[in-house]
Amino acid sequence: MQVDVSLENSNGYGMSIGASRSSGSAASFVVYGAERELTAEASAPLQDLAKKAAADVPGSAKLERAANRHRKGSLSVQVSGRNAISSYGVTGAVTRRLLFGRVGEFGRVFLRFHPHKERTLHGGCFRIPMRVGTFTGKVRFMGEDGYVDVNTDEARGRVLLLPKHFSCKARQRAGHTRHRANQVTRERHRYTALSAISDDAFFGAAKESSECSLFYAGVFEDQGPVFIDRYAFSSGKPSQFRFDKRLTSARLAPKEQPFQGAADFNAPHRWTGSLSASFPGAPDAPLAGRGFRAQLERYGARSSSQSSGSSG
Repeated sequence: MQVDVSLENSNGYGMSIGASRSSGSAASFVVYGAERELTAEASAPLQDLAKKAAADVPGSAKLERAANRHRKGSLSVQVSGRNAISSYGVTGAVTRRLLFGRVGEFGRVFLRFHPHKERTLHGGCFRIPMRVGTFTGKVRFMGEDGYVDVNTDEARGRVLLLPKHFSCKARQRAGHTRHRANQVTRERHRYTALSAISDDAFFGAAKESSECSLFYAGVFEDQGPVFIDRYAFSSGKPSQFRFDKRLTSARLAPKEQPFQGAADFNAPHRWTGSLSASFPGAPDAPLAGRGFRAQLERYGARSSSQSSGSSG
């Protein structure tokens, strides 16, 4: 089950609440959390960077935390800015009629759902029953240093009744034509990617031939019972991501918000510079320097990857 609640904007930031409860694995839950921040039209390299960030940072601790939230019910207040989003997540009560969660020192959510309409959401191979209606009760949330302030007793939203097990009918048909075509299309992407990881942050960049450079970042922290995920992404000119043919060095200098500064890679894993990103509630978060370990790889249709320092 998935619940989406739309709130009024606060100080120029988009506000919403997301909640879910499922018996799926913790790993799939974390990866889904990163993917949902991107549009469906996001390129394959950018989707891969999002998945890598979700899986790698901060490793088992994040997966264990997510598993508990996922089994009991997870609830998060989401704040979105320009190409960046911060999600304040806690364990909560999530049912078809009720949302409840204490978001630490930031506030609390107590909402009852009043359905008005029933619809069916068509998503590729799946059909998902959906109820649209109104939530009443109380939402109180104040971000760090009051950068957002929400105090409301009514909001609009929806409840998606997700099946326990997804089964794609197209995969059961002889030939699997459509799925094979999608797989081939994805495998034809050739790009070079850099990933830099610390205990609580991730930065990734990808470049497809000479078309453009893509940048993605995530930072994570605990504040009491609240687990805060922050994500950012942008695109730029090819010149903003330069590297040598042997993948032994690279320089990245994103120009679009929310990124600032630049960083340098030197094989095998050195990653230094002034690169940072500004997320809702966390301006100028460092994305390079002490504690980061980086890797530069080339991906193509014939081979899965070529790593930093290899020849060819």
